Amino acid sequence: MDLNIERTIANKPDLLIAANWSDQQKIEVLRQAGITVFIFNTVYTIHDIENNILLLGKLVNQSERAQQLVNEMNTKLATKLIKPKHKLTAVEYTPWGAASNEASTINTIMVRAGLTNVVANVQGDQYGQVPLAKEQLLVLNPDVIIIPGTCDKDNTDNSNQFRQELLADPSLQQLTAIKNNKVICLPQSLRSTDSQYIVDAIIYLNHHVYGDNKTKQAHE
Repeated sequence: MDLNIERTIANKPDLLIAANWSDQQKIEVLRQAGITVFIFNTVYTIHDIENNILLLGKLVNQSERAQQLVNEMNTKLATKLIKPKHKLTAVEYTPWGAASNEASTINTIMVRAGLTNVVANVQGDQYGQVPLAKEQLLVLNPDVIIIPGTCDKDNTDNSNQFRQELLADPSLQQLTAIKNNKVICLPQSLRSTDSQYIVDAIIYLNHHVYGDNKTKQAHE
C-alpha cells in the first residue's frame, strides 16, 4: 500500500498500523506530524500471526476480542481439517514460473493443510520466491500443483486458463498432478493473507485436495 502522507495527516488517525516494508521516510514524516505509527513485522507462521492479532488487540484495547479470534482460529483448525492417511507432496506454480519456499505464508497454508512443500528448503529471494522451470517441475513431480488467482470468480481472472494450459501441456503429461487432475487454484484473497483468514485458506486447500466433491463445493 502506498502511504499518502497528506491524506493520512488530514484524517488524524489515533493509530496507524504499517508493515516493516513500508516507506520508512514517509513513516518518519507521519511521526513528526504527531501520528502514532506502529510497525508490524512480516510473519509467516500461524503462531506469529496469532501473536500479531493479540498485539493489535492490546493496541486498540480489544484484547478480549483478539483472544476470541485466536480461539476461533484454533477451533477451526482442530475441527474442520481432513486428516489424510497419506500426505501428498505439493508445489505452488505461478504463471511467471515461480514457487514459494518455507519463508512464505503459502508454505504455512500448504503444510497445515496436510501437504509437503517440495521446495520448502530451496533458497529463494527475500519474498520466498523460487524460480521454477518446467524441467525442474518434472524432476520434482509433485502430487499436487497449486496455482494462484481469483479462481474464475470474475471475468478478469486467468487462473483457469493457466490451469487448462498446464493440463494440456504435452511436456507435462507425465506429472503425477496432471495425471490425477490435481491442479488446484487457491484464491489470491486467501493465498496472500497473513491475518486470521489464513485458517480459511488452509481449510479451503485441505478440502480441495483431500475432500470429495460435496466437501469442496461447501467451501467454495
